[in-house]
Amino acid sequence: MKKQILSIIMAGCLLLSMTACSSDKKNTKSASEQTTADTSTSTTSPQEYSKTDFVMSTVLSEKIYGTKDVAQDIKEELDKLEKEQLSWREDSSVVSKINADAQKGIKTKLDSDMTLWVEDSLELARRSNGAFDPTIGRLTRLWNIEGDNPKVPSKQEIKNTLKDTGYTKIHLEKVETQNTATTKKNVDKDRKDNTDKNIPVILEFEFLPLQYFENEKYSTKIFNSYNEEFAKFVFQNRYHLDEKHKYDLIFGVMSDSNPMLLIQQYREKKITENEVIDGLRKSTSMKQLSIHNQELCDIIKLNKAYYLNGKELNINEYCNK
Repeated sequence: MKKQILSIIMAGCLLLSMTACSSDKKNTKSASEQTTADTSTSTTSPQEYSKTDFVMSTVLSEKIYGTKDVAQDIKEELDKLEKEQLSWREDSSVVSKINADAQKGIKTKLDSDMTLWVEDSLELARRSNGAFDPTIGRLTRLWNIEGDNPKVPSKQEIKNTLKDTGYTKIHLEKVETQNTATTKKNVDKDRKDNTDKNIPVILEFEFLPLQYFENEKYSTKIFNSYNEEFAKFVFQNRYHLDEKHKYDLIFGVMSDSNPMLLIQQYREKKITENEVIDGLRKSTSMKQLSIHNQELCDIIKLNKAYYLNGKELNINEYCNK
């Protein structure tokens, strides 16, 4: 029989990441500290378990409802996933191998999980017309945001790097091998049968925030620039995880993975608080609206839900799952 193995050819660098930051810090403590029951215990009636960890270079805040606290199991699984598969920082990961092979012009054989991740990443890149691009690793690292000396790269550096960047430079091809009981038909059938489980769901919401910013009932805040006020606000919320800010709505500039890297260095006493504040004043991303009030969250209207492959879902059925 014949087996279909997907190989990948890349000219760029694949950058995959996962973030799970939460502003709801009620009933949580510092990273790696559990707030309810011990992980070795279980109960017959469902309980709430909360935990905050540092995973994949960002804060992961979990709230689990069940008869057993599996938060530590989740962290260990994510750490394993990062180390073995998704991290470009870990030399042993598949993504690092893809990047290394791409530099040599060598094809990389992928297992079924990585194949699905790459295919879904390419599909999202196509559907967003490149707004999402999994090959911008080398480009983003030009700014050295995570290093000791961040900088703005020259136009020539950016231009040279862009030559080897772009999701269209990723090519997946099928290579046939002998002596296996798995056929292309079975592989395709298995993928089709598991479509709903493996393909991410994109949700489109409708929310008009201006009226709530103008309503004195709600506490709101706007950060127009990466100034000292914004930097201190981020530091307070990322370092003191057990303290919750007072705002219902926040709009303005945002920080990505950079804050937690700085906070981690501060926890390890490698840098001072002033150095953290100075680092947080550096621009790292675009603007966003964040909602921290359940009443406002309930107002948000779900307009559309569809799989990454374009298959639209029935909103009522999706919400009732």
